Amino acid sequence: NNSTLVFRKAAGPDSKRGPVSREVRVTAVAAIVGSAPTSEDAAEALFADRAVYGDTSVSIDEFGPFPVGEVPEAIQKVGINPTALRRLDALSKRSASVVGQLLKERGLSRQETQSTGLIFATGSGPMSTVESFQRGLITEGMGNTRLFPNTVMNASAGHVALLHGLKGPTATFCAGSTSGVSALHFGQRLVSSGSCDRVIVLSADEASMALLAGYARIPGYLSKGVSTPFGNSGRLYSGGASAILLEAPDPASERESKGRILGFGFAGDDSGCANVKQDSSAWARAMTEAIRTAALNPEDVDVIVAAAIGRRQIDDLERKAIHAAGLGHVPVSAPKAVFGDTQSTAPLLGIQQAVWMKARREAPATQYFGTDRPSSTTLTAKGPLRVLINSMEVGGNYQSLLMEVP
Repeated sequence: NNSTLVFRKAAGPDSKRGPVSREVRVTAVAAIVGSAPTSEDAAEALFADRAVYGDTSVSIDEFGPFPVGEVPEAIQKVGINPTALRRLDALSKRSASVVGQLLKERGLSRQETQSTGLIFATGSGPMSTVESFQRGLITEGMGNTRLFPNTVMNASAGHVALLHGLKGPTATFCAGSTSGVSALHFGQRLVSSGSCDRVIVLSADEASMALLAGYARIPGYLSKGVSTPFGNSGRLYSGGASAILLEAPDPASERESKGRILGFGFAGDDSGCANVKQDSSAWARAMTEAIRTAALNPEDVDVIVAAAIGRRQIDDLERKAIHAAGLGHVPVSAPKAVFGDTQSTAPLLGIQQAVWMKARREAPATQYFGTDRPSSTTLTAKGPLRVLINSMEVGGNYQSLLMEVP
């Protein structure tokens, strides 16, 4: 990924081009999360309230084992040419595999792939690869040269673009759990502005030893058993990858739309590094802004997909923000009870969950928001389903989006 910025003097009023604003649709989705190898498997697990984590654990010296939902090797290399596998690390394998799934659902012609953009999101990057490379430097005085090319944040995007022939605009976002929403926003702007006709928004993250080792020394931060959003179980990490195809509608095509993103909301506060300020106004503002930019009201929201991770400081803040935004009447789904915390992939899974919920007319995992709620909520709205999807990152970063499924 390299870039060149060119300036020129404007020749006059005629040289100024007005902004283009096209409608953008979600036309295909794909996911790998924990032990669920496909979107269909992930949906089945979510609606059955069956966790996709816990089959594996990561053991940290002095702190013992912690359950995770890491993607098995057999799953993350499906659909990848064996000759290419040697060049790919774990993050790149799941990235390439999930995009392969996406392109099976929505086949692109050679001409279409050459103009398709790729926007990549990752919450913490290729941490297992970086750790292995740095370990060699520290213990042996030499880093493995085969690992080094994959230690940069955009390596996975580069591999995916090469493997699938994608030659449109590309960018990589790495800003914790909000990276997925940022990538979706940028991808939508690219298509809306006419910079390209379609963009694949891809996310991928690991539940690596290096990641867990950083948090293990904080008492109660990591879960020792299950993930219970709004229940202070501790944070349980899962590995995963998700891919969303955004396209401008083609009048000549009868391709079915899965939905569209109506609005985004971004807000922050002065929590500071590693802190979460217990003031819900910023998070409430992100939700309100997503609804406002969609030209809707809180009463128009049918379901909220929560960011809750099982840490009271975060989950209680989201609960207060939901009420402060006038959304206390809306059913709240907490999918990390089933998926674990997939960091940047979580909001992209929320996009897919909106599609699943419309098809099944059911909002799963709503019992975690309040003990008086049923395990799932039947959705009775006959019109489009409107779903508010939340994400946040420690330090005071709050991002929301509003998805509509016809």
